[in-house]
Amino acid sequence: MEAIVAAMHDAENVTVRQNVRIRPLKGGHPREIDVLLQASVAGYPIQIAFECKNERKTVGAELIDAFVGKLQHVGLPVQSSIFISSAGYTRGARERARDAGVRLLRLTGLTEDRLRAALIEAFQCVIYLLPVCNAWKFTNDVDAIDSPADLNCFYDEVGQLVGGVGDLVWRAWHEGRIPGTLGAHTVYLQLPVGWRHVIRGRSSIPFSLAAEVRVYALAVGYRGEARHHDLINVETKEEEKRQVNAHFPSTLAPIKLGPFRTEDELVAIDKTYPAPIRLEMRLRLPRIELRRMLWPPSEEYLQKLAKAVADASERGTSRDEIDLTAIETPSLVHLFQPAAMTDTLLKMLETPLGETVAG
Repeated sequence: MEAIVAAMHDAENVTVRQNVRIRPLKGGHPREIDVLLQASVAGYPIQIAFECKNERKTVGAELIDAFVGKLQHVGLPVQSSIFISSAGYTRGARERARDAGVRLLRLTGLTEDRLRAALIEAFQCVIYLLPVCNAWKFTNDVDAIDSPADLNCFYDEVGQLVGGVGDLVWRAWHEGRIPGTLGAHTVYLQLPVGWRHVIRGRSSIPFSLAAEVRVYALAVGYRGEARHHDLINVETKEEEKRQVNAHFPSTLAPIKLGPFRTEDELVAIDKTYPAPIRLEMRLRLPRIELRRMLWPPSEEYLQKLAKAVADASERGTSRDEIDLTAIETPSLVHLFQPAAMTDTLLKMLETPLGETVAG
């Protein structure tokens, strides 16, 4: 019990010691403090003493009296002290503690014999978020275009290609401007300063630019066990401290879940795999899906593409005949591959964004 209490109060710039023996102010045999918390506030030392009682019967007023007397004997402050019991307190103990200024807490999470922490079932769910962009829309001042592909490409002031719509969607995802909630989202994109279309030889900056993005989820679940302790304030009935230690054995195979399209579908995991302790973590995958392709390209993709181009040249066939989706199909393995930090991509990330282009 003392080890649990000490661990629950471990914090930065705080020293927590167990079974500290302190000599009385006027000499004599040392007295033992179960847990002693030491810190400094504005240069002034602070000490808080804890008394821990892990007994079957409730704590009575005589034990509060003994704790108060021990603190006075060794010169530790009574009004900042804390008494912790696993069984609770009698009415007389609560009244005596209230008069002395001792805070009473009750520790939960022990087994019935109070010899160890109780183990309860735990379930951890790691949710991987994938944005899929299949459409985008513009409003501009151009009367006609020769090719829809012209609307995907952006150029700088000197006419050099600097990126496409996929880069802008990925940057918005990378910088957290696309929500991490499942479902469809209309995302108004921000153009980097200096970016523009070149359509029929004329520069044009869109009045509005929006991408239609749907966020999906893939999930992996892990079964485990946990130790869960609360410190409950006896007077207010409120939880003051909580400690959860969960363990998920690496020997157990993960449970593959999904894909999921909506938040409601994710909620169903709780019903399928119920557990008192649940841990959830959401992670944004490093790449996005753009019209059945993964974007930006990975190093592996660029290497395979270079080989495909070389092979096509050797055969005397056109590069346009290369099946890009055959080089890299969307899969969880490929999605985990980080984007290749090409010079173009790095320059885009370093270019400040203009105002959101919204109609």
